[in-house]
Amino acid sequence: MPSTIKKLGAYTRHFSILALVVAAAACIGCTDQETAKQRAARHRFEQAMTLMAHAERGVVPKGGEIQSKVEVDGQTATETKADLQAYRQATLDQAVSELQAILDMGTITQQTATRRVLSDIYASQVRHTTRQAMLQWATLADKDATLISYLATVDRAQARVTMFDTDETQLIEQLNEDRSATHQRLAQAKETAQNLAQEAAKYQQKIQQLTTTADATTDRARQLQSQALQATNNTKQYDLYDKAATADRRSNIAMAEAQRLDVTKEILASELKIAQAQARIAQQAIQTIDQQIADAQQRQKRPLYKQAVASANTAADEMAKQFNQVKDEYEQTVESPLDQANEKIDEAIDLLAVIASESAGNNKGLLELERLARMVDKAHVLTNHITAAGGHGGVLNAMDQQTHRLIPDNAKLFNTEANRVYNKQQKLIEQAKQTISQATTLSTTVTKNLKDESMAEIAKGLAKRLEDYRKNIDKLRLTAPRP
Repeated sequence: MPSTIKKLGAYTRHFSILALVVAAAACIGCTDQETAKQRAARHRFEQAMTLMAHAERGVVPKGGEIQSKVEVDGQTATETKADLQAYRQATLDQAVSELQAILDMGTITQQTATRRVLSDIYASQVRHTTRQAMLQWATLADKDATLISYLATVDRAQARVTMFDTDETQLIEQLNEDRSATHQRLAQAKETAQNLAQEAAKYQQKIQQLTTTADATTDRARQLQSQALQATNNTKQYDLYDKAATADRRSNIAMAEAQRLDVTKEILASELKIAQAQARIAQQAIQTIDQQIADAQQRQKRPLYKQAVASANTAADEMAKQFNQVKDEYEQTVESPLDQANEKIDEAIDLLAVIASESAGNNKGLLELERLARMVDKAHVLTNHITAAGGHGGVLNAMDQQTHRLIPDNAKLFNTEANRVYNKQQKLIEQAKQTISQATTLSTTVTKNLKDESMAEIAKGLAKRLEDYRKNIDKLRLTAPRP
């Protein structure tokens, strides 16, 4: 998702470049070695700025394509693909390498400027990682729904084992009861799916409107920035930059609202897929039951009982296999990247904390505002992680409630993972609450101390996002699984 603090990023790069220029100009009386280090630091900073400009260009240049190995007709081949996001992240990694080198060679002023830009890049990378992880989580909804369908398959198989060990009269009565109950589940699942689809469509329409507004405002901001670069009059240039910043702020507000709505829409989409899967499962169950009733008088008790036992064992084994695949995919593509994003945003916050502690006056206020924005980014990462854990953990809890009854010998596999995800989410919730509390306190101080009204408005907007996160966290909390 686009950064809701893009304007702060622009300020960061502007002031950091200015700081390096001033530092270079002030090096009168420096030794040749000191001058050489400052020049080298400035050169690396310019290289990093060039790389960042390339990353934001929106196209993959010739030679920037990504190569990967693919299987074609049983043979391994190399595929070349122009992946914009992969190119952008690789280019930003190069910029980070250039900037990190300055921390070992530059002056204090140069290192301070570099830390601000590094913090901004880290935040951008964190937002990319978070977005990719949440997209992976959304794709897992289908596989989570499949796990639920396996539960139904095992349940039916176990029911057949029980049924075929009794007389045919009891079997038919039980099947008719099951058929009636399944029809009710089918009707309920269809109604739920219809309601969720309508709600998701409303959110999508709102998101599209907000995104269109943000894109148009961003384009206007870029035009104003371009005009400002060409302006020769300082007053006019400042006025154009100020208008561009205002346009950026409006774009950020629109995108922030779109991001908030997008999280809700993704939750609805996940619930919709599960409801649709439940409807399909119920329909399939009805067909199966109808066939069972029709053939009840012709079935031989013991042979069918043995077949049912074998079928139940096969279904249980297949469910365990599918469960392990989903478990591994969740850990590798959702949980681990979000943990890494959380660690990186901490680095971004620490970078700003170092230079904020050494600053004073209005500059300290701006640095604290940047640090507040990074803390909001951290709250965003944690809230998304809590959301993903809640969605995936809800499926695990449902499985845990059934597997101890259906397959007691293998129930521990499901119970252990359900408890792991639950405990992980509890820690994330506590961490999110602590982060939001600290950031809210900081936002009050920042809003009070900032003299620039536009910056104070940004701080208020960030505080509103924190409040939205705070309200949503406990709604996402999982119910504790069996011990």
